[in-house]
Amino acid sequence: RNTSHSEVTMFVNNKPIVASASGGSKAEAEGKAIIAAAGAPLQAAVGTNLAKGYESLFQESPGGHVAALSVDRLPDECIDELMESLGSPSKRAKRMKYYATIKAEFGERFKSPKEKLSRKLHGNNNRNTENAQATNAAFLLEETTRANKARDDPDGKQGRMKAIR
Repeated sequence: RNTSHSEVTMFVNNKPIVASASGGSKAEAEGKAIIAAAGAPLQAAVGTNLAKGYESLFQESPGGHVAALSVDRLPDECIDELMESLGSPSKRAKRMKYYATIKAEFGERFKSPKEKLSRKLHGNNNRNTENAQATNAAFLLEETTRANKARDDPDGKQGRMKAIR
């Protein structure tokens, strides 16, 4: 019997939970990894008894995964609503093309100026030029002056800015 290995990542409260497992098939390994990843968060959300029920459902299902289980058919109205919300394949393709265009424009607008500024300050990524060293020294002096002003006068402009930062 072949052994498959799978790693699953799920996010709970924006924190990744990673688990891995092995099984006789890829689907079985994924099912076991899902149970391993979801164990504690699932128990916290639905309670221990229901979580154990889900786990036994995986373990007792044909092939060790829920994909082989028989699931009641969704009502036609549900499928119709889902299809309407997704739109036609041509509308989806049009949305995806628009998204790709906007993403490319965003990259051009916001990445290119940064690259140009970097080249201007550092001369084609050479950070050891005299110009770059002079610029860094000027920035350091400016930041040191601001820090001193904030320390000397906490109620002054720089002091208030430091409190905000």
